[in-house]
Amino acid sequence: MQQRRRATAHRFAQEGAARITLFDQDASRIADVAAAVATIGAEPRTVVGDVANPPDCQRAVDEATRGDGRLDVLVSNAGADSIHDFLELELDEFDGHGLDEADDASLGHAVVGVAGGCDHP
Repeated sequence: MQQRRRATAHRFAQEGAARITLFDQDASRIADVAAAVATIGAEPRTVVGDVANPPDCQRAVDEATRGDGRLDVLVSNAGADSIHDFLELELDEFDGHGLDEADDASLGHAVVGVAGGCDHP
């Protein structure tokens, strides 16, 4: 995981998060962070997947809410500016708008992850 994501997970664990769901394409990157947050006292949950794949993003939300159905905080490292109603956006609306593949994947993660999390208290 990139340093910013690793630092964010550590900070949430240090601040007392009961569980932290980590989502990345690379299982080894998540495993290192999962071990670190477990040492601090948080329950790590890991999901290997691609942020550009909506079903993978939904699996991450499902794993985060497994048990009590709660999603208290969702951190996305994507930033975007839009004049559209965020919850009405579709992933295909980002195609061909000058975004490179990495930005498109990050933005897609933000849309799918946050929209999927909006159904949870």
